[in-house]
Amino acid sequence: MSNLKAWRSGEEYLLPGGLEVRLRRATLLDLVAQGKIPQTLTGPTEELINNGQFKIARYQEFAPVLDLLARACIVYPPIGDVPDDDHLSVAELGQDDKMAIYEWASQEVAPLRKFRAAETEPVESVRDGAGIRPEAE
Repeated sequence: MSNLKAWRSGEEYLLPGGLEVRLRRATLLDLVAQGKIPQTLTGPTEELINNGQFKIARYQEFAPVLDLLARACIVYPPIGDVPDDDHLSVAELGQDDKMAIYEWASQEVAPLRKFRAAETEPVESVRDGAGIRPEAE
């Protein structure tokens, strides 16, 4: 199988609910760039991108974002708006399944969040050059 074909077919993943799916990595930034995040969900999406987490008390705000991400990541079975013998509806997935997909999709960016969080103060701007040594002869 070619690299491109393997990438398109995704990676096998067993959801907590027991369904075997094939997932292809997509991030919230991918969805933003593609214009798939509705204006009403930009706040929760931005919070997830910046913090990588959300408070349970606000779960209802984030649930639609997790639905969009699940729809973007699941390669197989095909996703449909209405479930049938050949199509899975995102509404059929449990919240644990959607959270597992979010965590799987976020694996590669999680280390970057820790790095960004370590910066507590703004980075000092570059000086105007008064303190820079003259060029060597």
